[in-house]
Amino acid sequence: MEQPEQDRAEMLTRRIEELWARTDPDTIVAVEGIVGERSARIAGAFYSQLLEVDEARHFLDNELVRSRLNASMQRWLCDLLSASTASRADALVERLHGIGMLHVRINLPWHLLSLGMRIIRTELFGLLMDQGWDRDRTVEALLFSLEMLEIAAEGMNGPFFEGVVSNARYQQSLRVMMTGHGLAMECERLRATLLEWHRDAVVALFEGRAPAELPPLASTDVGLWLAHKAAFSIGEVPELSSIAGVLEQTDGDLHRHGPGQPGTVDRPLLKLLNERVATLAYLLSSVSEKALEAESGRDALTRLLNRRYLPSILQQEVSFSQRHGRPFALLLIDADHFKQVNDSQGHQVGDEVLIRLAQRILSLVRTSDYLFRYGGEEFLVLLSEVDLEIARRKAEEILTAVAALGVVGDEGLTFKLTVSIGVALHDGHPDFERVVRAADQALIRAKREGRNRVVVWEGPGTHPEPEGSATTSGRGPGRATSSGS
Repeated sequence: MEQPEQDRAEMLTRRIEELWARTDPDTIVAVEGIVGERSARIAGAFYSQLLEVDEARHFLDNELVRSRLNASMQRWLCDLLSASTASRADALVERLHGIGMLHVRINLPWHLLSLGMRIIRTELFGLLMDQGWDRDRTVEALLFSLEMLEIAAEGMNGPFFEGVVSNARYQQSLRVMMTGHGLAMECERLRATLLEWHRDAVVALFEGRAPAELPPLASTDVGLWLAHKAAFSIGEVPELSSIAGVLEQTDGDLHRHGPGQPGTVDRPLLKLLNERVATLAYLLSSVSEKALEAESGRDALTRLLNRRYLPSILQQEVSFSQRHGRPFALLLIDADHFKQVNDSQGHQVGDEVLIRLAQRILSLVRTSDYLFRYGGEEFLVLLSEVDLEIARRKAEEILTAVAALGVVGDEGLTFKLTVSIGVALHDGHPDFERVVRAADQALIRAKREGRNRVVVWEGPGTHPEPEGSATTSGRGPGRATSSGS
């Protein structure tokens, strides 16, 4: 933890210890007994009421509640109000911090967190008041429970609010980082993609094929870039709304037209298509010009995005995936034996290796995908709207391309470079760190099994849980499959 978080943790730990010191031990034991007996009722009320809120259903579903969250909530309540909590207050506070960070990662709205705590408080107070205790015992039990719930809320809200502010700051910074020449080059690549699609569309029309057989513009790199990357790249500028409208209109017009006669063409449709493509090309040029007005730097060496922007982008991708049912995948790539390169060839050659490796990977991913310098010699690729097989094939393509990359070292000698790659598909869980951890675990296995290979983390429900999660106390076992080359 950073110093402010450490200070908050120490303060909350002292509050717990002081609360225990001034509360009758018999009252604490009595509260623990009630919670232990009725935790299922409290957790049931918590999730049943939240599932009635449309916004909350974005984060919950009946199967998730039934299989994992309900039992996890019961354990949390028992741990929070256990008679032994005072002796391990620091561990409880650390757990609350982890839950707060989980809420940041899944982008949970604060009012839902507040609603959840209110449900727990109402259910618990109702149970305590129904016990028939004397007035003094009932009041002390209510005050004790109220303060413990307030401590729990503070323990979760502190990192939550700091994380929200940090994310907002990084999103703004990310927008600046992604402008400039990098965005201008992306727009030029998109214009080339658009013109290729236009050429194929014209050929199809002259061959008499149904326009509906063409790949929709929304599924091309232009459409994917617009859905996943454009807003981060330049913000909510009018050109983006215009591009979205033209894409939708064009795909709709083509879908409504049937096949024509070979050698002839529907001239009004061809004219309309030409106008739409010209409009899109103009709008992309306009975006490019705005990008050049806001030139800024990236990673000093590779010019890639820095990993601190990863949470903001992953939150967007998780939200998109949940809304549209289109998963994304992560490729975590590590240069094999890179320390040996630095030791034997020198850091200047090592830097050149990283630059060439970044360029090679970047040349193999789509404009709509993201590439980060994740660590010293690690890179992370985010592939939007793919299944596990497509992600695996892309990883194999990168593996092969890097192996064919000759690097000139000291004294003009050429040596080969290989990489290990861990692949993981987002499984629909709102916490993006699960898929990051899955990719990391797959990468660890790839290196353990000999490097220069791809390992895929497979199977629904096998993603490792992040540490500090409210739903688990450790990493899930999972299963990975590997393919060496």
